[in-house]
Amino acid sequence: ILITGMVVSALVHPVLLYFATVLLFQVMESGTVVSPPATLYWLDLTSILMGYLAFSILALRTLPIRKLMHLSWGLLLIPVYWMFLAVAAWRALAQLTVKPHLWEKTPHGTQDEQAASGNAWRVSGPVPDSSI
Repeated sequence: ILITGMVVSALVHPVLLYFATVLLFQVMESGTVVSPPATLYWLDLTSILMGYLAFSILALRTLPIRKLMHLSWGLLLIPVYWMFLAVAAWRALAQLTVKPHLWEKTPHGTQDEQAASGNAWRVSGPVPDSSI
C-alpha cells in the first residue's frame, strides 16, 4: 500500500494542482464560493500543502543530522521537485504500457574505466573479501 500510495501521489499531484488553480481563479473571478467546487478546492489544496509539509519536516529533521543545513534553502524548490517527479511518473507509466520490458539504465561504465578516469570510489582500510 505504501509504494502504491507514493506512485499514485506522484501521478495525481499535477491534477490536484491544476484543479486547485482553476478553482482559485473561478473564485477570484466570480467573487462567490460555490459549495462543491469550494470543497474540492480545499481538499486539493490541503492535500498538496500537507505533502509539501511532510516532505519539509522530513528534510528539516535529517539535514542537521548530516550537517547539511546549508542546503535547507532547497526546501523552497519542493513544488518544482514534485512536478519533475510527476513528469517522471507519467513517463514511466507510459513506457510501462507501451514498452513493458524496457529498462532505461544509467550507463556508468566498467570499474576499470572509472579507475582510469579518477571517478572510482576510494575505500580506506581493508576491503572485505567478497568471494563467499
